[in-house]
Amino acid sequence: MSWQVDQFVKGGAVAVLEALGDAISIQDPDLKILYQNPRHIQMMGNQLGKYCYEAYQNRDTVCPGCHLLVAFRERKTSRRITSTTHSSRGTIHVEIIASPLVDENGTIVAGIEAVRDITERKLMEERLQAITSDLEQKAWKLMAANKELESFSYTLSHDMKNYISRISLASDALTNIASSSLDTASLYLLNNITEACSAMEEMVEAILRLSATGQGGVAQDDVDLGRLAEEVSMELRCQYPDHPVEFFLGSGLTARGDRQLLKIMLRNLLGNAWKYTAGVAEPTVSFTTEAHDGKVVFVVRDNGAGFDMGEAGNLFKPFSRLSGSEGVAGSGIGLATVRKIILSHGGDIWGEGAPGKGAAFYFILPRQGG
Repeated sequence: MSWQVDQFVKGGAVAVLEALGDAISIQDPDLKILYQNPRHIQMMGNQLGKYCYEAYQNRDTVCPGCHLLVAFRERKTSRRITSTTHSSRGTIHVEIIASPLVDENGTIVAGIEAVRDITERKLMEERLQAITSDLEQKAWKLMAANKELESFSYTLSHDMKNYISRISLASDALTNIASSSLDTASLYLLNNITEACSAMEEMVEAILRLSATGQGGVAQDDVDLGRLAEEVSMELRCQYPDHPVEFFLGSGLTARGDRQLLKIMLRNLLGNAWKYTAGVAEPTVSFTTEAHDGKVVFVVRDNGAGFDMGEAGNLFKPFSRLSGSEGVAGSGIGLATVRKIILSHGGDIWGEGAPGKGAAFYFILPRQGG
C-alpha cells in the first residue's frame, strides 16, 4: 500500500518534529526524501523529492553501508557518524540516528532520521588527539632524557667515588708512614681529610638514593634532627673560622626519614643561613619548631641578608639565585635539593624573608609516632 507523510505527521506530530533541536528527515523505502523539518532544511537545504544519497553525498548510487538500509534490514535503530560536504556550512560532521517506520501490519513504509551536527565536538576531539599525541611524544623524550641523566649520574658518582677513595687511601698511607714525625696540627688536618672523604662517600650514596626514589620510597627511621644539626654546625664552624655565629637549637627536633638525606637537607639550610649572615654584626642562626595550624613545623631562621618575597617563587628553582646573593658562594641547587628531599619524605617547605631582616624556612616532615 502507498504511505503518505501526513499519515505519520497528522494530529500535531508535525509541530513536535519542527520544534526539535535536531534536524529530522523522513525517507521512503527507496530512500527518497519525503519530509524535512525546518532545522534539517536549514542544515542541508530543501531536498524534498530527491534521493538522500544524491542530495547529501552527491552520489548516483546508495552509499556503502547505508545506515537507513541497515535499520530497515535489522528492523531496529541504527546509529552512524559521518560527514558531508554539501551542507549550508560546507563540510560538517554529523551523528545520524535512523529508525524504521512501520504501518499497522508491521510493514516498513519509511525511515526517519535525526541528524545532529557534531562538527565542533569532532574538531575538539581532533585537537585533543593532537595534544595527546604531542604529550606522548614529549613523555617519551622525557623518559629517554631521564634514563640518560640516570646513567650519567651513576657514571659520575662512580668516578667521584674513585677519586674520593684515592684521596682517603693516600691520607691513610701518609698517616701510617709519617704519623710519628707529624705534629698535632698536621695529624688533625689529615684526620679532617679522612672524615671529609667518608662524608663525601655517604653524600654520593644518599644523592643516588634520592635520585632513584623520586617522590616517596625513602627510608623511614627515627632521626634526631637536633643531633644532625649540631654535627652540621661543627662542620660550618670549621669551614668558616672567621665568621662566628651564635647557633641556637630548640627541643623536640625529631622526625622519621632517611638520616643521610635529612643531614644533606640540614647542611644546605644551615649552610645558607651561615653564609647569608656574613655581613651582620651579631649573626644568629636557630633551628626550632613552631605550631602552625595544629601541626608541628620545623624552622631554620637567621638574621642575615634575607630576600624579597616577590622572588619567593624562585627560591627552590635549580640554578636560580635571588637578588642580593652576589658575592655569596653557592651552586644554585642547594634549596632545590632541600625541596626534593623534603617532598620525597611526603613533607612540604616554604620560605619567608625581607631584605636586610633575615630569612626563615619552614618545613614539615613525618614525626615519630605519626
